[in-house]
Amino acid sequence: MCHTVQKNYRGWTITIRCSLCSRADGQMGPSKYMSVATAELDPDQDAGDWVDPRVQMLDTGARVFKSHTRCIDELFDEVKELIDALRR
Repeated sequence: MCHTVQKNYRGWTITIRCSLCSRADGQMGPSKYMSVATAELDPDQDAGDWVDPRVQMLDTGARVFKSHTRCIDELFDEVKELIDALRR
């Protein structure tokens, strides 16, 4: 199961996809989630205002979360930090 949300922040469109982790042994267990996010500068923004205006990607790496909401919120906060750091 995949939850996808799209949010805007400082002229960037952020798409976050949060997926249910599958267990290698195929057994049932507590649900755990991980996410991948892409941030794309909106076309009406001035690329010169940013250190790197290219599409940015982040993920939760090896971290897993107990809910898709917590997973999305955590990654969104990290994407906002990245965007803030890219501002000239």
